[in-house]
Amino acid sequence: MTDNDKPHDEITSPGDDADNPEVTESGETNPENAGESTPRARGAGFALFVALLGLLGALGAGAGGYYLWQAQQQLASEQRRQLATLEETVTDLRRQHSKQNSRRDDQLQQVQTRQQNLDDALQTLIKSRSHLRNDWLLTEAEYLLKLANHRLLLERDVATAIVALQSADARLREVADPGLLKIRQRIAADINDLRAVNQPDLAGLSFNLSSLAEDISRLPLATPDPQTRQQLDAAASQSDKVDTWRELPTALWQDLKSLVVIRQHDEPIQPLLAPEQRFFLTQNLQLQLEQARLALLNGQTRVYRERLQQARQWVETYFDTEQAPTRQTLEQLKQLSEREIHPELPDISDTHQALESFRQQRRLNDETPAQGGDAPVDTTESADS
Repeated sequence: MTDNDKPHDEITSPGDDADNPEVTESGETNPENAGESTPRARGAGFALFVALLGLLGALGAGAGGYYLWQAQQQLASEQRRQLATLEETVTDLRRQHSKQNSRRDDQLQQVQTRQQNLDDALQTLIKSRSHLRNDWLLTEAEYLLKLANHRLLLERDVATAIVALQSADARLREVADPGLLKIRQRIAADINDLRAVNQPDLAGLSFNLSSLAEDISRLPLATPDPQTRQQLDAAASQSDKVDTWRELPTALWQDLKSLVVIRQHDEPIQPLLAPEQRFFLTQNLQLQLEQARLALLNGQTRVYRERLQQARQWVETYFDTEQAPTRQTLEQLKQLSEREIHPELPDISDTHQALESFRQQRRLNDETPAQGGDAPVDTTESADS
């Protein structure tokens, strides 16, 4: 109970009793008693006052403590609320940080996956470009082998075939495939075989035939005609020319012997040729030599030798074989007819077929890759069979 709950009529102030004089029952004041009780009343009032102050102080202290306790409770509650808020904030931040980390990890994984894909694509591109380059080199080598074979079969051009084979071997060397070693070995053997061929000098032989055709018109006939006589006289005048006095007796003796000429004919005497007949004879001989030259360039050995043999027979029949120009012409015709103009050439088509089989097998291996890294199939053995 507080002080306000006590009955007001029962409260009496000690100070009031001390300050007032003692009252008797009759209502009169006793002066003696009043004088004696005054110090005691004052001491009791002071004690009561001190007690009241202590009570008030205690009440104030209690009220202050209660206020402080309330303030502390409110502060603690506020701190707990702030702490809970901070914990929620920290929890949200951790959750966001975890999400960001997860998202960053996903992005990093995607970047790594993309980088790996790019690396794989780059390696594939490098392999593809290398494969395409090797295919191009193999295609060039196959074309060069085909060109060498065609030049050898159609044109009999050994020099060009050798150059084409060497170029094909250089392409195969750049491919650097062990499966091509046997094909390169074949190419080397073909080159050696072609170099061993005794190649005729077609251009030189053709020039010799052309020169002989031009000299036919200057050959002396067996039955001298006016043109032959002029040629013989011109040759004699050149041979009878005396340079010193010591050659004079010999020249006189030759002139004396030429006055009388005795000839023995075991065969019927050829009649004199008319000028137009000599012209046709010369033209026919030149035509025979021209046909022999064309047969030489076309590699027709039989026609070449037939035309030279016919030309030799006509020269021996219609021209003076005792004269040096005629004998020299016959010797040249004999030598030309004995030359080999169409030597046997080696067959190099197997090399081209071997490379073609190798490319076909390589194409099949690319379309259906071998399981477990099987060794490449050697196609040269199949080409041999």
